[in-house]
Amino acid sequence: MRRNSLSILAVLCGLILVFGLPGIVQADSGAEEKGWIVSGAGGVFIPFQGDAGFSGIAQIMTKISPQTRLGVELDYTQFDTKIFKVKNVEVKSYSLRGLMQYFFKKEGLSPYVGAGIGLSLNQLDKKKIERGRPELDVVNKFGFGAGFIGLAGVEVPLASRVAFFAEGRLHGAFQVTRVEGGEGTSVESLSGLSGLGGLRVLF
Repeated sequence: MRRNSLSILAVLCGLILVFGLPGIVQADSGAEEKGWIVSGAGGVFIPFQGDAGFSGIAQIMTKISPQTRLGVELDYTQFDTKIFKVKNVEVKSYSLRGLMQYFFKKEGLSPYVGAGIGLSLNQLDKKKIERGRPELDVVNKFGFGAGFIGLAGVEVPLASRVAFFAEGRLHGAFQVTRVEGGEGTSVESLSGLSGLGGLRVLF
């Protein structure tokens, strides 16, 4: 599964480069670039209670000022964590969030910070939970959650419209799960840290 995830990420980055080639070969000299900034990245997610797994994002942003960007992103993470006091439960999380980034320089190599908030659809290993806690009956292997992120990174231009970026993230994420035979409705933490690297293209 992780090999498939890495393959998907490679295809995504390839498509970004292919469709961004017309912009790469057109060097602009004049007014500041405006338009849509499309990003793809992959890396590692480390839950606060569990084992590290894969993280990947697809993102679209626009500049609302020379140093500020606003947009949305899709985030996929796959990892093992502790839920209902059962260890090594596999979680696949699909998140949609709004995101803002602030760059400390208007152009060139620049560090940046950001924050986001959104909703998640989380798929849990229902059978693993019920084997570890036989008294529980997880109503649905899918659950909804909410959360926020804080991030810091650096962007390195590779061409006029293409940049490499690397960033670290703090995730505050929470899963709501309905169970029978125990807690009823339970709120579980899916929080952790992640590190990502990827490409950005200005269209």
